[in-house]
Amino acid sequence: MPYIEYAKAMFSLGNEEGKLSEFTDDFHLIRDLIKENPDFNKLMVSASVSHKEKKDLIEEVFKDVDLEFKNFLFVLIDNNRFNYFEDIYQAYKKLLQDENNIMRVVITSPAKLSEERLEKLKTALGYKYAGKKIIINNKIDESLIGGIKVYYNGEELDASIARQLNDMRNLLWKG
Repeated sequence: MPYIEYAKAMFSLGNEEGKLSEFTDDFHLIRDLIKENPDFNKLMVSASVSHKEKKDLIEEVFKDVDLEFKNFLFVLIDNNRFNYFEDIYQAYKKLLQDENNIMRVVITSPAKLSEERLEKLKTALGYKYAGKKIIINNKIDESLIGGIKVYYNGEELDASIARQLNDMRNLLWKG
């Protein structure tokens, strides 16, 4: 996974130079542009566009982006790795969260959970992950019959009704 090494290099450089916040802003700026303009990403990964043309485009479009960050983009272009930008961004974001002791949690439920319920879940996770600042994102999945699914630290806790029914069915088939 080469993107992890790029993320570590940018994180390390940003930390050494005191530019983590600046690099984070630059990552967001470019990621937003890619999301809003998929053609930009197609252009940046296209083999029919020269490296020089891609770099010139970066220079033209991102005049206010930090020079070291631009050089990072140039390295991605030179190594034909611009297609990993989103993966690099996600790995960088994870390193930043770890550095700041932040744990992001996604809770999927069939309807929006109340603030009180979200706080209870946050407190419960706080016991398990003491010292971490927990940020919860409540996603709605109306296909869930009931219960919730919790995603954190690359793990999934499935407390949905569908999973519980499936467990019961499997138990009955075995028994």
